[in-house]
Amino acid sequence: MAIDFSDWDKQCDDLTSNKDKLLKEMTANLQKEESIDVLYRMAKVWLFLAKKAQKEGNNEMLKSRAEKAYEYADKACKADPNNFECHKWMCASLGLLANTSASKEKIKYGHQFKEHADIALKLKPDDQFIQSMYGQWCYNVATLGWLERKIGEKLYGKIPTATYKDALNAFKKVHELNAEAKDNHLWMARTLIADNNRTEAKQWIQRGLTLKNQTIADELAHKELEELKNKYCK
Repeated sequence: MAIDFSDWDKQCDDLTSNKDKLLKEMTANLQKEESIDVLYRMAKVWLFLAKKAQKEGNNEMLKSRAEKAYEYADKACKADPNNFECHKWMCASLGLLANTSASKEKIKYGHQFKEHADIALKLKPDDQFIQSMYGQWCYNVATLGWLERKIGEKLYGKIPTATYKDALNAFKKVHELNAEAKDNHLWMARTLIADNNRTEAKQWIQRGLTLKNQTIADELAHKELEELKNKYCK
């Protein structure tokens, strides 16, 4: 029987769906045939579960689930190097792993992220998700300290460069694609604060707090927006 991928996609995006049951269905299918369409969706579900662990404050589970997402995304990318979805979810896996790792691993994941992001952006430059991920990468590279850069140069040679302006350009593109993206308001605010533009940052913080929470990422963003409001909007 053919898989109804549209139903799987709905379950992936539905905050209330039973992800454990969905993973069992996907795993059973992979045991019959290792399909790219199943592999990248497995990565997507594991990323949802990783975000859930992040919301619950379970960092150990967050990292282990992000590693599972990476495992499936890596298989998918190797099976089809020209598939946008494979690179998209690989970027998401690497981004989450980088955010939960020490300097050495963070730089390694950052290098890998850039490779996959370049491919994804070339394949589909108007995708909101990949533009957001790329903006976050630019932000993280721009905030690397002197010691982290030296470690990176010793391990990998030349370190990729990016500025706050690069990050802002990516986040502005996201805003053009979806002005209601709550987590994008957070990233705009973060970047503007880092770039010493607190006046404009306040506007993004205040507007972001008025938007509805539609995903776990939005719930996490709302919490941080509240913290930024208390710190910068007095």
